[in-house]
Amino acid sequence: MGEYKRSRDPKDFGDDDYGNFLTGIEKYHDDHGADPDFYPHWAILAPLITDFQTKLQALFAAKQLIKATKESYDAVVKETYENMLQLRRQLPVVIRGENVLGQFGLEDEVPEDVDLLLVNARICRDHWADLCDPAPPAEYLSLQSKLDAMAGFVTSIEDSQRDYADAIRDKEDARLAKDLARDAVHKEERGMFNWYRGIWTDPEDTHWSSTPWPRSSGGCGSSSRKFRRNVEMKVGAGYIPPESGTHICVPYE
Repeated sequence: MGEYKRSRDPKDFGDDDYGNFLTGIEKYHDDHGADPDFYPHWAILAPLITDFQTKLQALFAAKQLIKATKESYDAVVKETYENMLQLRRQLPVVIRGENVLGQFGLEDEVPEDVDLLLVNARICRDHWADLCDPAPPAEYLSLQSKLDAMAGFVTSIEDSQRDYADAIRDKEDARLAKDLARDAVHKEERGMFNWYRGIWTDPEDTHWSSTPWPRSSGGCGSSSRKFRRNVEMKVGAGYIPPESGTHICVPYE
């Protein structure tokens, strides 16, 4: 069992380690499923393990999609910014004597804020569309490819924003589904653990060494796995304290 995560209390494992822990339980079933005293509800636990592993992979895929969508979004924003910056510098060279920058929404510095950038990009796109009706003006020929590109940039930014928002929602849905699956499998895994606690009542029993739940260490006084509870006996109206040193040991598990 050494290649898998092991714990008598796995609830604090991160999702990846918890998935590895569950894989160890599946391996334990492969090795001991035919034992006469094997956990009797494996048919319930096994699909819950599979469901958690599936939901965990779906969450990972959702996170990867967010990353890819964000990279695509950043790339198109950068490309739009660069195109508008070039137009702002080149338009006054091509078209002189007019408030050409103001008409294209480029009078001020090209904003780095995406929302403002998108507003100005729409102004640029729409003004160019008006100028092109019925045909692109000949004097803009040297800049026509950059101006034509604005419509595509606006659409790409708007689509990327929607895709990113959808990816965020999908990730949250995947996280919730994973959490529900983990809660369900954890409950059944605790049942399997307690089944074996009923067989090997001593947490230091060497049988635990070959299970996903390692044996405890330390004796009755070990503070890490057991605690002491003083015992008082009630007689009549008062309490009689126990004799010095009287205590009981209660397993931590």
